[in-house]
Amino acid sequence: EDGLHYFNNVKKEFENYRTEIRKLYSSIEDNLHDAYWNNIKMELSKNPPNNVVILDLLTECKDMLLSCNKHIKSELDEKIDIEFIKDMIEHNVIDNTYIYNMCLYIMGYIEQFQPRIRDEETKEWKGEVLKRFEIGIQNEEFFPFFFRGVFEKLQHILYEIDIFRHIQDNMS
Repeated sequence: EDGLHYFNNVKKEFENYRTEIRKLYSSIEDNLHDAYWNNIKMELSKNPPNNVVILDLLTECKDMLLSCNKHIKSELDEKIDIEFIKDMIEHNVIDNTYIYNMCLYIMGYIEQFQPRIRDEETKEWKGEVLKRFEIGIQNEEFFPFFFRGVFEKLQHILYEIDIFRHIQDNMS
């Protein structure tokens, strides 16, 4: 009886430890993400702004979208033209209409690829993105907010795709 009591106490302590470790890892991950996005914000806040960081974000975004559907490569290259955007940045002639349409394009694919259960959450996020863009929020505020949401949503989509593929493979 004492051994069983001891075992149950050890088991409870182990579960508490496991819970605390999960919280710690989650906190570390959150802090790393916050630091990353704060760094992006700082780069965009410089005088002159380091808008080149947007190119890396767009490249990563395109790669993630292609991971969702490899058949959209030529369309992606047309709608998210990294060289064109690089030229706009280098010549300091950023076309807000192009950026706005590109953001709509990216959000459209997120809406298309995501599971329907996420529609309402994405609708709210999209509304906030468009509101921020339309009121003229500064790039150092807008782009971290936009791309952080994009990457979080695309990570969820890719996770769902991986699960679907795993199930599909196991059923074959």
